[in-house]
Amino acid sequence: YGKVPGYLQKIKHDIEEEYTFIRQMQEEEQNANAGNNMRCLSDAERTAMVEGLKAKWEKVNTDYQASTHITKLDTVGKVRRKE
Repeated sequence: YGKVPGYLQKIKHDIEEEYTFIRQMQEEEQNANAGNNMRCLSDAERTAMVEGLKAKWEKVNTDYQASTHITKLDTVGKVRRKE
């Protein structure tokens, strides 16, 4: 009594080997992709991106502000959106 059967120890060992193999594959993939995903933006690219984001934010904010102050709820869709 109190001993773990041999077949369970073998299965546990096999599972641990599989986890180790998977971890190694994930680490290799992360190391391979670590340097390829980033690059420095030029000043022109950075400025264009910031201006684009500001314009998009302004549009979204304007739409949000306009939709939250609707006082005339004359359609079912407007009532649902307001709730």
